[in-house]
Amino acid sequence: MTSQEIRKKSERNKLVENENVDLKTKLKECNHCNKLEEQLKETRSLIQSLKHKNKNLEAETSKYQSALGIATNFDLNVDEHDDSVKLNKDILELHDTLENYVTNLKPRIDVNINEAKKLLENYGCQIKISEEEPNKPLIKAVLQRHVLEEIFVEANFYFDFKNYKLSVKDHHLESSIVDQATTLIDLMGKLNSNRLGNDEITRLIPIRLRQQVYIALGTRGFNDIISQDSKHNFIDITSNKMNKMMNKFRRIKDKETRKRVNAMAEDLVRNVLRIFYFRLRIQEPMAQFGC
Repeated sequence: MTSQEIRKKSERNKLVENENVDLKTKLKECNHCNKLEEQLKETRSLIQSLKHKNKNLEAETSKYQSALGIATNFDLNVDEHDDSVKLNKDILELHDTLENYVTNLKPRIDVNINEAKKLLENYGCQIKISEEEPNKPLIKAVLQRHVLEEIFVEANFYFDFKNYKLSVKDHHLESSIVDQATTLIDLMGKLNSNRLGNDEITRLIPIRLRQQVYIALGTRGFNDIISQDSKHNFIDITSNKMNKMMNKFRRIKDKETRKRVNAMAEDLVRNVLRIFYFRLRIQEPMAQFGC
């Protein structure tokens, strides 16, 4: 092989080597491009995922901002004058309901004079009544008092929380709320009186907390129970007791009238509870009554 041929072969080999180097470089670049393409796909997927999450977060933020706006704008003040006016109106309506429930003891209603005599004696009343002179207005007034007092007896037992301390039953909810609200209100009062400071918020919290709790109870307390789709047990049991008790003192002859009067017992019991055990406690200073 001549020197010229050797030189040509050497040049050809060098050219091939250069081409191999170029191919390897291009292959590396191609692999790099593929990796970049994969990374780009992953990045795009991540961006889409982030956009979706961001959209959900925006919706959730909007919901919380709305709730915050409601909470911020919520006025905890109670218009005590308006509430007092409404309370007086409701007490008058309760009196009317009580009168209608006891009835006027007139035609088509038999009065059990012997039972009425016993009741008068229990109250220390010296006025004599008889079949000939029953004095129905007196019996009516005493029966109204008796109905109220019997409801108070049942209610006081219900609200004595130690009777239901371990109970988680739905119909003990109102008793639990009153017990725990009383504890929290007392503690907030102690915070105001036992910790250094003179801010208005801490001073008002026990009052506002009491008012808001009893406004809620005065609105929904002793309504029908959703989870059981039934009447509140206390209302059902106590109203039946009232009807049985009243049937000892007076017998309504007309079936439809008797049914209508007995049906009043539920609202009567519920409204007595709401007015005397809830609504009076909204007032500032808190109204008291003896029962």
